[in-house]
Amino acid sequence: GKAIEILRQPLEEREVRISRLHRICTFPADTVLAAACNPCPCGFYPDRSRCRCSEWQVKRYLGRISRPILDRIDITVEAAPVSYEELRRKGQNESSAQIRSRVIRVQKLQAER
Repeated sequence: GKAIEILRQPLEEREVRISRLHRICTFPADTVLAAACNPCPCGFYPDRSRCRCSEWQVKRYLGRISRPILDRIDITVEAAPVSYEELRRKGQNESSAQIRSRVIRVQKLQAER
């Protein structure tokens, strides 16, 4: 909670101020914040067959992140659980070269817009 709240000022003002020995140093901090969190204390919500958290516990857990911080998060993605077997499957994974080719193709498409 507290460490995340400390990020509020640098995210908002795009600079970090450090105060030491009666001096304040200011550094540029134009950043992109990437963060992840579990949906509840046990990590299984909303799968009610596995999640044992009460609604109160889930709300309290998610409430640890303040509204001002949430307001600075522009994109959120919910990732569905993936089994180990699904991750292990071979033949369906893209190679780095295939991914690179796809990224280059999309970058060209975006540049044309």
